[in-house]
Amino acid sequence: MVEVSLPTIDALEKIFAYYLERHGAELGKNSDVALRPLAEAAFGKTGADVNLAVRGAIRRARLPKRAICQDDLLAEQYSRPLQNDFARPLHGEGLRRVAIHEAGHALLCLEAGESLGGIAYLSITPRPDGSLGFMATRPNSDVSMRTRADCMALMTMMLGGGACSDLAKAMSLALALGMVCRFGLGNGLPLRWREEPNGSDMKEAEALLVEAYDQAKSIIAAKRETMERIANALVEHQELSGEELGRLLEES
Repeated sequence: MVEVSLPTIDALEKIFAYYLERHGAELGKNSDVALRPLAEAAFGKTGADVNLAVRGAIRRARLPKRAICQDDLLAEQYSRPLQNDFARPLHGEGLRRVAIHEAGHALLCLEAGESLGGIAYLSITPRPDGSLGFMATRPNSDVSMRTRADCMALMTMMLGGGACSDLAKAMSLALALGMVCRFGLGNGLPLRWREEPNGSDMKEAEALLVEAYDQAKSIIAAKRETMERIANALVEHQELSGEELGRLLEES
C-alpha cells in the first residue's frame, strides 16, 4: 500500500487555479476570487474535493446567470445549501442560542491566538447534516508539534459552546488522541503509551476537562461583551468570514 499525503496549502492553491481554468470558470474583470483563502479553507481535503467544490460553485453562479465569485466557492467548501428548505429555519430565541454557542467557540479560539490557527468562517446557517452552526479554523502550520498548552487551548475552545457533542470531542482529545494515553502530556507526565485507557487515565482526562472548562468559563466571563458582539453580528448576518469578524472586533 502506498500512502499519499494530503496536499499542502500551497498545493491546494494551485489545484484551485487548475480546476477553475479547466472548468472554464468565468471570473470576470472585477472578480473577487482569492485562491489563498480558498486553499486555507480546503486544508485537509483532496484534489478531488477541490474539483467538486469548483463544479458546485459554477452551478451556483449559473443559476442567476452571473460570474463565479468567492462566496460561491466558500459556500461549497462549507456545504451551505442552495435553498434552506430541508429544515425549519431558526428564529428568535432559538437563533440567538445557536449564535451564543458559536460565539463562545469563536471567542475562545481568538483568545488562543495562533495556537489554533485563527478563524476562517463562522456560521449559524443550518446544514444538510443537521448541524445548526459551525466554526471553521485556519490550519496551524505547527500542528504536528502540538504542545500541552496547544491541546489545552483546543479543549478550552471545544468547551465554549456547552453542547454534549463538544464535550465528547474534548474527551476524545484528552483521552483517545492521547494527552494521557499517547502523548504523555497529563499532569503526571507518565512515560507510557497505551491504545486503551485504564481507570487512572480516565480520572486524569476528567481532571484535564475540568481545567479546560474552568478556563473557558473564566475567559467568557471576562470577555462577555465581546462574545455578545459576535453573537449579535451572527444573528444579523448568519455567517461571518474570519476577515469580517476581525473588522467587527477592530471597530470596538
